[in-house]
Amino acid sequence: MPYIGVDARVIDPDTGQVLGTGQTGEIVVNGPQVFQGYWGRPQDTEAAFILIEGKRFFRTGDLGQFDDQGYYTMVDRLKRMINASGLKVWPAEVENMLFAADMKFNRMGAIIAHVWGIPGVHTGSFWGDFSRSVARDSSA
Repeated sequence: MPYIGVDARVIDPDTGQVLGTGQTGEIVVNGPQVFQGYWGRPQDTEAAFILIEGKRFFRTGDLGQFDDQGYYTMVDRLKRMINASGLKVWPAEVENMLFAADMKFNRMGAIIAHVWGIPGVHTGSFWGDFSRSVARDSSA
């Protein structure tokens, strides 16, 4: 829950549109304790803030959502997003899918998932490639 005097919202990272309950987007905050900008870096300062309903909000770079009681949950970081041939892929989503698939089909013990982006050989652009490591329990 935001602190007293803090106005927090969840926005679509691309359009800046304010999102509703349960929708995942970038968390932005406005309040008296939010810093005013980067010293001597006006372009970075401009990129770090967004104007919503006449108020200046800081773009945290955190992806999250809020529930119907006003509690916020952070789910990932925006800058970890992988551009997979024009599609947005968040490593945490892929890792969660790998965990779920392994638990459903293999049931082989502890799982370690790693997801990262590499240069694409097929597209010539930066795209996502996914890898999974599974640590098996030798007593099973």
